[in-house]
Amino acid sequence: MGDVITSCTDLGIGEWVTAGLRGCRVRFAGRVTGLFPALDLFWVLGEDGLRRAVDFSRFEVHRAAAP
Repeated sequence: MGDVITSCTDLGIGEWVTAGLRGCRVRFAGRVTGLFPALDLFWVLGEDGLRRAVDFSRFEVHRAAAP
């Protein structure tokens, strides 16, 4: 896994990340499609085609290489 990301200020639209619920082994990967710094969350379009809202208080986020 890549660098740990802890806030929207560390992200940019189009970057690839992996994320998983804290304390859970289930993870997903995708491309950042929207940033909402005031709420400290962002949107990811996953490799599976699903769109997810990622909240830094619930998810551990890492930078990833594009597939």
